[in-house]
Amino acid sequence: MKAVLLAAGRGKRLCDYTKSIPKSLLKVANKPILFHIIDRILANGIKEFVVVVGFKKDMIIDALKKKYPKINFVFVENDIFDKTNTLYSLFITKDQIKEDFLYFNADVMFNKNILIEKTLKIIQAANILKIPIIYTEQYPKGLGETASELKKELSQVI
Repeated sequence: MKAVLLAAGRGKRLCDYTKSIPKSLLKVANKPILFHIIDRILANGIKEFVVVVGFKKDMIIDALKKKYPKINFVFVENDIFDKTNTLYSLFITKDQIKEDFLYFNADVMFNKNILIEKTLKIIQAANILKIPIIYTEQYPKGLGETASELKKELSQVI
């Protein structure tokens, strides 16, 4: 399982905050958003990363290599990031993702419990069956109606 992180965009809606720094390197609780995301992915046992870069790519690459020197990141450049969208950024990773992967926007934080092992199995089974999954904030206590029904249906697959 690989994690694909899309970190190519400019973050134009944040105007002055992202003129000189990529949105994913903005700090929340004294730590770049991207580091929060990677730490949560690592905490769930995923250790392979494909990162799509574009705007201020060198800042992102340097920050990741410095913070996580033991991780061998694969960087894919979206050199037309200012003319494309996240779908294109994901598309250009096609040569690096020949197996199951999880996709993340590099500027969206999430609760680390979302990625627990059981959830990954449900995602893998749903991916095979092409079934969308809906999660709720209280995940460890309950998956929500749609995902709970899906979990029952997929229990024989898993």
